[in-house]
Amino acid sequence: MIKEERIKIELPPLPHGWYQLSASEVEEVNRLMLHRQQRMEAVGRETAEMDFRLKCFLLFTRLKVLRRTARSQSGETVYLFRRRGFRYLFERIPMQSWQITQWIDQRLGWLEDPFRLYVCPYNVITIRGKRFKTPSDLMTDVTRLQYFTAQNLLSRYWDCINTAGELIRNGGTAEAVRTQMREAEQSKCRFLACLFTPESTEIEVRTDTSVRKVNRTVWAYDASQIEDNEKLFRRRADRLFPVMNQFFQSVQSYYADIFPDLFTSKGSGENKGMLQMEVDTMNAIMKYAGFKSYADINNANAVFILGVLNNMSKEAKEIKRMNERIKKK
Repeated sequence: MIKEERIKIELPPLPHGWYQLSASEVEEVNRLMLHRQQRMEAVGRETAEMDFRLKCFLLFTRLKVLRRTARSQSGETVYLFRRRGFRYLFERIPMQSWQITQWIDQRLGWLEDPFRLYVCPYNVITIRGKRFKTPSDLMTDVTRLQYFTAQNLLSRYWDCINTAGELIRNGGTAEAVRTQMREAEQSKCRFLACLFTPESTEIEVRTDTSVRKVNRTVWAYDASQIEDNEKLFRRRADRLFPVMNQFFQSVQSYYADIFPDLFTSKGSGENKGMLQMEVDTMNAIMKYAGFKSYADINNANAVFILGVLNNMSKEAKEIKRMNERIKKK
C-alpha cells in the first residue's frame, strides 16, 4: 500500500488525431495494431485491446511502466510509472487505473478509426543516397496513372496474402504458400516504389526556338520508377508499408465520401474485358473533359480525374432516372 499524495508533473499533451503523430509514432502504432491482432486469439479481444490502448498511452506520454503495482489507501489499484531517461531512473509516478482508463477514453478515441490518416507522416526520405518524396496531403499531387497503379499493386498484395491464408487452411503445399508470399512481398515493394517519387535534378525547358536544360529539383512520377527502385525498398518495406497502406486507404476513404456517385457505382453489369473497359473510360473522359490524349489524362491529378468520373456517373444516373420516369408515363 502506498501513501496518497499529490504529484505535479508536466507530461507531453496527448495527440488529438493521426495528423499530430510523427512518422516514428505512426510506425509504432501500426506495429502495436498488428501485435493486438495476433494476441486476440491467445488472450481474448478485450485483453488485447486494453493492452494496445495502454501501450499507445505510454508511447504518447513518454512514460515507462514499472513491473510492480500497489494499492492506495482507499483500496484502488495503482500503477507506477516513470518518465523515460536515465535522470528519471528512481522516479515513481502513481496513477490509479480509473484515471488511465478515463484519459484513454476521452483523448485517444481516434485510435479506433485508423483510416483517418490524411497527412502522410513522411516527407522526403533517403535510401542508399537516393532521395524520395511522398505524396502531399490527400494525395492531391498524385497523377491518375500513379494512383491507379498503386491501387492495383495494393489489391494484388492483399490477394496474395488472402490466397496464402486459404492455402494454409486448406492444406496447400509449402511451395505454393511461399510463391504467394514472394509475390506479396514484390507487390509491397512495388507499391512503395510507386508512391515514393525519386528526385530529379534536370528538366527540359522548351522555347519557341530551342530546348535548354535547367538544373532544378523536381519530383515527377514516371512509370519506370517502379522497376528502377523496387529493390531499394526491400529492407525498409516492413516499416514503411503499414504506414503507406494506412495513408493510401485513408485517402481512398476520403475520396469515397466526396465522390459518392463514383465509389458506390455498381456498373452496368456488362461482361467486358478490363482492357476494353479502360479504353471506354479513357474515351469518355476525353470527350467529357476535353482532354486531347490518353497521356494528358494519365498525367493529370488523380483527384481531378476522380471528380470528372464522379460527375459523369452522377449525370448518367440522372439520365437513367429520367428515362425510367418517361417510360412509366
